[in-house]
Amino acid sequence: MPTRTLVADEKVSVKVIAQNGMNQKESPTTEITISKAVATDPLDGYTVPKPSVDPVTSADTSVTGQITLNNPPVGTTFIANVKMADGSIKKANVMPDGTSTVATGALEANSVLEVTITAQNSGYEKVSAPTTVTVSKADPLENYVVAKPSVDPIKEGDQAVTGNVTLNKPVPDGTTFEAMVTLPNGDQITATVDDQGHFTVPVAGIKEGDKLTIEVVAHNDGFDKNSDPVNVTVDKTVPTNPLEGYGVAQPVVYPVKAGDTAVTGKVTLEEPIPAGTTFEAEVTLPDGSTKTGMLNPDGTFTVDTGTLAAGDELIVHVIAHNGANQKESNPVHVIVAADTTTNPIENYTVNAPVVNPMTDGETQVTGQVNLGIPIPNGTTFTAVVTLADGTTTSAPVAADGQFTVATNTLVAETTVGVKNVATNGTFTKDSSIVYQTVSPQLDTNPLANYTVNQPTVEPVTADQTSVKGQVTLATPIPDGTTFEATVTLPNGTQKTAAVDANGNFEVVTGRLTADSDLSVKITAKNSTYTKDSENVSVTVGAATVENPLENYNVAEPVVDPVKEGDKQVTGSVTLTEPVPDGTSFEAVVTLLNGDKITATVDDQGHFTMPVDGMIKEGDELTVEVIAHNGDNEKASDPIIVTVDKAAVTNPIEDYDVATPTLNPAKACETAVSGTVELGDFPEGTTFMAEWACQTVRPECYA
Repeated sequence: MPTRTLVADEKVSVKVIAQNGMNQKESPTTEITISKAVATDPLDGYTVPKPSVDPVTSADTSVTGQITLNNPPVGTTFIANVKMADGSIKKANVMPDGTSTVATGALEANSVLEVTITAQNSGYEKVSAPTTVTVSKADPLENYVVAKPSVDPIKEGDQAVTGNVTLNKPVPDGTTFEAMVTLPNGDQITATVDDQGHFTVPVAGIKEGDKLTIEVVAHNDGFDKNSDPVNVTVDKTVPTNPLEGYGVAQPVVYPVKAGDTAVTGKVTLEEPIPAGTTFEAEVTLPDGSTKTGMLNPDGTFTVDTGTLAAGDELIVHVIAHNGANQKESNPVHVIVAADTTTNPIENYTVNAPVVNPMTDGETQVTGQVNLGIPIPNGTTFTAVVTLADGTTTSAPVAADGQFTVATNTLVAETTVGVKNVATNGTFTKDSSIVYQTVSPQLDTNPLANYTVNQPTVEPVTADQTSVKGQVTLATPIPDGTTFEATVTLPNGTQKTAAVDANGNFEVVTGRLTADSDLSVKITAKNSTYTKDSENVSVTVGAATVENPLENYNVAEPVVDPVKEGDKQVTGSVTLTEPVPDGTSFEAVVTLLNGDKITATVDDQGHFTMPVDGMIKEGDELTVEVIAHNGDNEKASDPIIVTVDKAAVTNPIEDYDVATPTLNPAKACETAVSGTVELGDFPEGTTFMAEWACQTVRPECYA
């Protein structure tokens, strides 16, 4: 029997308690005196090593460390203890290699922790000398990389050093950045870095050749971290106009002829080109207007001018731009020459197309054209369609002369014009136009010659809410055809439902009336066309009434023993599955005088019927279960139960609980043992010691 740790010379008394139902009976008490324990402390003379503790920061949630295990006594285990700032103790086992990790939860900076090691062996403990550790503030920037800044060029006379830095993600919460410039004399000037990484540090008096050091510094809660530095040498001052001493070369303009729509040429740009300089070519037309075009990297240019005429005088020059400054080359004057190009299709016959018939609703025009041979090199052909509203659409003519031109929806009785256009360079030539009228669609009924068979309808009674049947679907069935069944009710209302692929249908009608007449037909549907079968007349028959319990087996109940003085008869019944919908059950007990008492059977099959004061020893009770469904009911086979004599009030009233015999016990033990002679005890009786509530198992004793 478990106890607290026993003390030498104290007296321990024990008694046994017999328990039966609500009844208890105690044995006489037995006492023993606890003798002195003789034990050896295996840790006596062993020095528990003082722990070595790793540094702890406010970002940590555990304390780690280690001890050197110098041949500890066999069976010794170690526990690491951390005394928190609030005095609470956190513990963890020391690993075989001497390491330990003690979970502490969140730690506060500057709090002092005390770490000790406890050695344990055979109930003995010994504690090491303590190691004290102070929690340092965690550096949020410890693992954060401050990127090296990119610095814009710096010139003598500049009033600020500008640049940007990539702010590596994620940025620790609460971190700010500043850019720092170190001047040649060692002075340092700072400025805030914005959230996009840009910075502007004001400087004054810097001169050509000065060497500046620029770095970015991250700050967070008293911690700082610098990027790698960038060293920059101050350049000489840039002239106010960078183009002032630069010569813009005169362009070479390629020949221009009548009909051209652009001026082209090239310029060799003088090197070195001032940084930031761009170039464009400008053409002045005879009316004084100007057109421009940017120079390509190789110095070539193209300036769109519109169609030029023979004899036009053009002025072309190149303009250099740098900031607000610009500079022009010497101009080149160009006279537009007459066009000597010949028209390769001037004498070529462009044949008219042959257009295929067009029908209302179509969205394209098709046809072909006989491409006369030989076809001038480089000639292509296009079919052009003009609709009645003047809209034109076109499509290329294939090498074999075929064409298909997408259009808006064609409308019956409107006229469409189609022509073939030959193109060669800038020259075009049209065929004659072919006009054609759009024909109306020919409408055909796919069901015209199809036979829709009459359906076969199953008998219908007044307790039904639908009409079922089938129809033989004649084959072949026209593509796109569906079928539906229609029931016409006595009031003229029609109800419909789809016919499935096997010809079966079920039309929901709602409640029907006996002797009313229904009409049923099948309708085939295809596009806008329909076709009906002949009607079938059906008269609704009288409703058929069934007893849902007719074939149901009501199981006989199992009744719990009944004794004189009982206030109720209880038991259970297995509810045979499946239970007909709407069925309920009740239990009926028939008393000796013929009175019947009933109670509902719950959904688990249990029942309880009150009989307080109605039964006595020897009475025969009849118990049965009755199923109810509507006006129908069905009873189980009856069970006859005889009322037994009343139960004894206290089954251990005459039973003597023997005095227990205790085994000797020593100090520092945590249990008392012994035996008790149980003898022939009443059924249902259990035994326990007074303070331990430990059941005494009879079979453990002779």
